[in-house]
Amino acid sequence: HALFGGRIELCKTVHPDEAVAVGAAVQGHILATGGSGGGRDLALGGPEATTDLLLLDVTPLSLGIELEGRVMSTLIKRNTAIPCRKTRTYTTVVDWQTEIDVVVFEGERPVVDANNKLGSFVIGGVERARAGEPKVDVTFALDANGILHVTARDQVTQSVATATIKAEKGRLSPEDIDRMIADAERYRAADEELAEKTAYRTALEEALYTAQSKANEDGGDDANVAELEDLMDWLELDSESASLEDMKNRARVLEDKF
Repeated sequence: HALFGGRIELCKTVHPDEAVAVGAAVQGHILATGGSGGGRDLALGGPEATTDLLLLDVTPLSLGIELEGRVMSTLIKRNTAIPCRKTRTYTTVVDWQTEIDVVVFEGERPVVDANNKLGSFVIGGVERARAGEPKVDVTFALDANGILHVTARDQVTQSVATATIKAEKGRLSPEDIDRMIADAERYRAADEELAEKTAYRTALEEALYTAQSKANEDGGDDANVAELEDLMDWLELDSESASLEDMKNRARVLEDKF
């Protein structure tokens, strides 16, 4: 009452436990009969009208998969109404790669280390081609019961792999969810900086692979090949602790010389 400045008189005649029980019964009937929503009055429509009601549920945390560099790629964002279905297209990071690990996470942080792993599977039979050429569609389908169905399909070979993640398997408690959301807000600035650094590292790695491939095809001199190998070693071994500015300096060298 005080929250609304005394403008609204709250209803005190409905028992809260009874309200929860009625809502659960209505939602159960909607799920059992496949209702699509619409909101007709139960008193006017009769028992069958429950199929025309809509009780929205949302996913409490974002759902996505792990990319190279342990980056989180989100398919279904937090607070998306369910049931829902989302598809994104991914590719390979290594030449002639024919398998891709699909690792599913929930959480709000850009790096999967701070998120919750839900499951994983492998799709084989990926088109054998140079890195970046194959196209694999990953689809997340989250049903009204909170069960996540994940499908990966190669666009060329039509190879398919699937996984089903049930609502109770490996999922977080409400307290853990609140903590993860709060942590995402607390570390937002640091996460944005880390995401920028990770994206720049990925771009630098792709440019370096291209330069190495071109140097090998053109029969480049030994000094250039050795310099590219040294840069690749630095990228693989020392770039994690390097600053973004250091990465940009090395990228300028790559751009100027190659």
